[in-house]
Amino acid sequence: MAEADTVDLLDLTGSTLRDVIIDRLHAVQVTARSSRWREVEVGTARVGTLDLGAAEVAAVTFRSVRADYLNLAASQLSDVTFIDCVFGTLDAPAATLTRVTFEGCRCEELDTRDLRAEDLDLRGLDVASLTDLRGLRGATLSLPQAHAHASAFAAALGIRIAN
Repeated sequence: MAEADTVDLLDLTGSTLRDVIIDRLHAVQVTARSSRWREVEVGTARVGTLDLGAAEVAAVTFRSVRADYLNLAASQLSDVTFIDCVFGTLDAPAATLTRVTFEGCRCEELDTRDLRAEDLDLRGLDVASLTDLRGLRGATLSLPQAHAHASAFAAALGIRIAN
């Protein structure tokens, strides 16, 4: 079990985490680029920047994590669950998300440029803005989410909506 109370920078770049619980983490920045996470639980965390760019993340649960910025660019996530998390920006360009679910989560902006998704369940993610709707292929949305982003879907398809 790894536990930290308050740190400015937690640098896990290139590291391997397996069978680890991270709880009550408060950090300005967590950098874990090119790291490998397997069977990890992260709970009750407040992080300014959580950088998992180019990371391999499998069988991981994030619970009650608040991050102003979550970077998943070029990362590979499989069997990952986010529960009761809040993100300012969630960047996932060129990421591969397989069997990833969100439950009771919120996000201001989700960057899905060149995202590859398989069994990505976004129904539990209240997201205000999506950058590239083509990246949602393979994702599941709720009907209220589809309604909320209908004009963006129309614009992506070249459809004009007029009164």
